[in-house]
Amino acid sequence: MAQQTLNNMKIRGCSIVVGENRVLFEDDPNNYNNDEKQLNKLKKTIGFNARFIANKETTTCDLCEKASKVLMEKLDINPQEIDAIISVTQTPDYYMPGNAHVLHKKLQCSKETLALDIGL
Repeated sequence: MAQQTLNNMKIRGCSIVVGENRVLFEDDPNNYNNDEKQLNKLKKTIGFNARFIANKETTTCDLCEKASKVLMEKLDINPQEIDAIISVTQTPDYYMPGNAHVLHKKLQCSKETLALDIGL
């Protein structure tokens, strides 16, 4: 098994962005076989009763950009100082270029910033 050691790296923060539309589980009972017992069990198991869905025009990269900008503002991070962008997603905007590369450009990172995509 290959091993890699990365020195002098740290994660300074985390930011989360969700879609604009809040949908209660009760609003779409077809997703749960119209079974109220199953629906209540699901809500109890996962601890919430709604999901957030992005507009059709909103892409994964749009959400990542928004989360990145919030994080950079809160932590006073200059995009030129970012060493790496790593995108892990099941829903890339495109197969090529990868989301990390698109985000690299949108955030105006330096040419030396690593852009890495991990597709699931």
